[in-house]
Amino acid sequence: IKKLKASLRYDFVREQTPNAIEETVEGSRRVSTIVRAMKFMSHPGTSDKVQVDLHEVIKSASTVTRNRWKEVAQMKFNFCASLPVIYGYPAELSQVFMNLFVNSTDAIAENIGLTPGKRGEICVET
Repeated sequence: IKKLKASLRYDFVREQTPNAIEETVEGSRRVSTIVRAMKFMSHPGTSDKVQVDLHEVIKSASTVTRNRWKEVAQMKFNFCASLPVIYGYPAELSQVFMNLFVNSTDAIAENIGLTPGKRGEICVET
């Protein structure tokens, strides 16, 4: 049994399994969040203004662009709890915020460089 355990690296697998499961669950959560954001943002543009939750638009845009800014900046939100729903064009607003986040990321990267451990900050306040 000892030889079999050693050949199968039983102790290593036993130690690593909880971390692997935890990382898998976290990865699944991230994928789910990204899919929800993409679904939210994929509504086709309309010719009529509709009710838009600006906070949802901002959060979705930050989720979709996260891969672009995560190494360069930290995203901070300071949302007003009493912000009313607005009337607007959700697809166009999403595009505006995605462009703002990408442009902010590019400006930060240009300013501080891609030095490991050095990051800027993108603050969004409503």
